[in-house]
Amino acid sequence: MNPNPTSSQTEEVALRDQQATTYDQWILETKGAYFDLVDRSAPMRWLRIEPSHCVLDAGCGTGRFTIPIAQRCREVWGVDFSPKSIEVLTEKAGALGLNNVRAMVADLAQAALPPGYFDRVISNGVIHHIPTAEARLSAARRIGESLKPGGLAVVMVFRWGGAITYQKEYWTETPHGRLFRMGFTGEELAALLRQAGFREVKVGGLFNFRPRGLSRLPFLLHPYAWLDRCAARLPASASRGKHLLALGVR
Repeated sequence: MNPNPTSSQTEEVALRDQQATTYDQWILETKGAYFDLVDRSAPMRWLRIEPSHCVLDAGCGTGRFTIPIAQRCREVWGVDFSPKSIEVLTEKAGALGLNNVRAMVADLAQAALPPGYFDRVISNGVIHHIPTAEARLSAARRIGESLKPGGLAVVMVFRWGGAITYQKEYWTETPHGRLFRMGFTGEELAALLRQAGFREVKVGGLFNFRPRGLSRLPFLLHPYAWLDRCAARLPASASRGKHLLALGVR
């Protein structure tokens, strides 16, 4: 953890701690089965994880990605600044008998990650909650520096004009504290990754079609998800999707 957290960090940690035990169910109830399917599958397709890989889940929360990644690779680190979320992740991994999960409580903007260690990094829905440009760049740099040369990172954020339309940057008040949100343009996300030292940066957009009436028939959601993932590979999708999905090479 950051030894001198800001008040906004303290508030978000309290919020994430409070959400931890019910977070996975909250995603399904508030975002829906289709969002959950696309949110999980699209970045995993871009990552191309192999059994020999070491992977970092940067801002892992309760392990929505950490656990399925652990089932595909040699080792995965889950890093998050919410102690309760890390506790839930550890319990999940233990219940499944996964002994290749390393869970760590740390602020991504200051985390002491091993340099040049990981083959792949995923950071889903994290950077857009970091309140300052300085801290966002620091987090992106630390992620990049933790990758082996040629390693891949996939970052997903809100798109300005897509999932975020009210204000580009704003705070939401909750009973447990404030939560920061911001929307990126495709150009802004690409610039952040390049400034952090990534090359061959590609940005696409996820539309999250959310087909109505199919949540009780999950198998019917997969064709829509396939279209969503394919569309994200088209450059034009970065100016149309609800979320941005970026790939960068170390």
